[in-house]
Amino acid sequence: IAGEGSDAAFWVSDAIGRNPSTAALHSFETGVIWIERDGGGVEHVKGTAYDDLGQPIPGFDNHDISGASPVAAGTTAHIAAAAAVNFGVVWVTPNALSPSGLTVMGTMFASNGAGLDGVGFGFAAPPPFSLFDLPAGVNASDLQMSMTGISGEDSADLIVSWKVTDGTGNIDVMAQHIKVALDPLTGVVLAMASEGNSVTVNADTTGTQDGGTVAGMLGDRFI
Repeated sequence: IAGEGSDAAFWVSDAIGRNPSTAALHSFETGVIWIERDGGGVEHVKGTAYDDLGQPIPGFDNHDISGASPVAAGTTAHIAAAAAVNFGVVWVTPNALSPSGLTVMGTMFASNGAGLDGVGFGFAAPPPFSLFDLPAGVNASDLQMSMTGISGEDSADLIVSWKVTDGTGNIDVMAQHIKVALDPLTGVVLAMASEGNSVTVNADTTGTQDGGTVAGMLGDRFI
């Protein structure tokens, strides 16, 4: 963040919570999210975006991202750059209708791409989308969820990964492609949904495979 003037740590807005996650865009914004508990004991995803001078951006300053879809106990949330000027955010919410009792939620913040020197920055985002149900065999407190954008500037799609125990007791790393549709005029997200089936990332499916994470590559690929 150019405006901070040093590498010293600084206080993120009014953030008091756990599991922070950060990302940055080509259009100079830096996003920080975290999980914060409200007065009733319910956890929410909160977030602040900073402009190129280190100033919080109005409308994305200590913002309640998860809204009516609270964070499931013991789980995490992630933010990542998607395309050149979007922040994708995902988290896990309780859902009694899911095989695991857990559903992955998401939204995307679209920068107007017009900010410079602390002036003209802004974001737009839709309400959260229900992306996909996590399968039976996951452990909320040891989900090891991660998320990345894919294809650099060419696509706003996301990849989400997690850890699951299969029916024979083997532990696998799984990944799911999230397809994102943007308004061609404004760049604001119109839809987010799972694309195809989840895939097993690890080649060896016997024993324990964990500690995985994902990173997007050009050409609609990830590792």
